[in-house]
Amino acid sequence: MENFELHDYQKEAAKKLADKHCNYQPIFDLQINQPIPLIQSLVSVTGSGKTAILAQTGKYQSLLPPQTQIKPFLEIAYEDIANFQVPLIYVDTVQKFSVENKESRKIYQLEADKGDKSQKALELNPQGIILSSGTPSYPARLKPYLEKLEKQRHGLITAVSFQRVKARQMVKSKVVLGGYNHPMHEVINEMLGDWQELSKLAAKENLPIPKIIYVCKTNLLELEAKKARQRKRDNPQVPFSQRQAPPILI
Repeated sequence: MENFELHDYQKEAAKKLADKHCNYQPIFDLQINQPIPLIQSLVSVTGSGKTAILAQTGKYQSLLPPQTQIKPFLEIAYEDIANFQVPLIYVDTVQKFSVENKESRKIYQLEADKGDKSQKALELNPQGIILSSGTPSYPARLKPYLEKLEKQRHGLITAVSFQRVKARQMVKSKVVLGGYNHPMHEVINEMLGDWQELSKLAAKENLPIPKIIYVCKTNLLELEAKKARQRKRDNPQVPFSQRQAPPILI
């Protein structure tokens, strides 16, 4: 996140999440014979930058043991895992270990992201779990843990005020939708042209600069009309510079 300046509400939410984790005194559960992980919920409206808030927790590396490494899942090497002398935190989605057979949880093996992942996450014996959503709900598997945490009066919810998000123009009170059925580069060029004109009008009227959003397929490649039936997918395991998914190309 070094290339981005986060908004004040994002920094505050990230600090609250980090402080709660650092101040947590684990509750030992005799039934499962292990400590209960601290389960937190980040509640913030869609578009407020929840991913940026979670990534910001890396800024609090000084609170972790010395030599701790924080890496994306795909950058972890065998030597990282084999070295028990260096603490390691890897960051990614539960999709990477969401497989039915525990023995087949191999690095770089991708599986469909489906079903309840809470049980598989708990099998990793995590010290903490953060759920992030605009409309939070808890998997049934986590409710016994939540009840015990609530009895100890742990503040499990970190909520971001919608008004603060709106004040930073992360969400809009008015949205204009337009449907396009043209190649991606043509649509984006047209959108940018419209945005420039709207920005000039907004400046004349002393209004906030408008924002534009292009909704596209996440992993389906942009193909010519005659090849559209192929529905070719992007390969997430190739180097990032070789990826062809629309969001990456943009």
